[in-house]
Amino acid sequence: MINEMKLNGDAERKEVDISEFVKRLIQIFYNYKIMFIYYGGSLAYGTYTKGKSDIDLEVFVDGIPYPYKSDVSDVDLFVYPKEYITKRFDMDDTELNSYRKSFADVYLGLPGTLVYLNDEYKEDYEKYKGFDFNGIVPDFLREFIDYYGFCLDGTDLLGKKFYHVIRMRGQIENYLKTGKFSFDVPDKYKEELLDFKCNWQNEDKNKYYLKKINTYFDEIKETREKLING
Repeated sequence: MINEMKLNGDAERKEVDISEFVKRLIQIFYNYKIMFIYYGGSLAYGTYTKGKSDIDLEVFVDGIPYPYKSDVSDVDLFVYPKEYITKRFDMDDTELNSYRKSFADVYLGLPGTLVYLNDEYKEDYEKYKGFDFNGIVPDFLREFIDYYGFCLDGTDLLGKKFYHVIRMRGQIENYLKTGKFSFDVPDKYKEELLDFKCNWQNEDKNKYYLKKINTYFDEIKETREKLING
């Protein structure tokens, strides 16, 4: 029997202290109200590797007119207006590109990934956290496939970001087994994604994973077709 393991970044998140950074953010958005902030990227998925991973924060702000991405002090900020409490999961929303939609599942790390919550918006946060992701899996995979398909097309050298294809293949396997989409993956995929993420610049490793990741990507596409067609 496959031993399932969760991509759990609790230990890594404890090593990253961003309390002072959050105070700065509140000052930066002094004309608005920050609703809540949580970790995105590797600190959410549990794939954080010191020296090899960025710090990503998803920030919901009441009053800003549109979503945008910004970099502040080597932290990547993915900022959303209040209305994206629900629109964040709208895979047909034209304000977000396929790249941004490909990581809509990152909220599944809540509440463990929560960094800051304005009590005034607790109800909004609970609504967001409680979204049923199972209802949008096929559309979500469409966006993931569009983005990574574009990036994979014709490439013979993989960048670090392609570890997410391995992660997604593992998450889908667990989803098909349990009926619930989550960060849980079989050990095999976690070992592979961490190996690739740490060694993708090694030419032999890169060539080895090029074939494997293309295979996993095809399997992700096949799974989506089955989900759509029954």
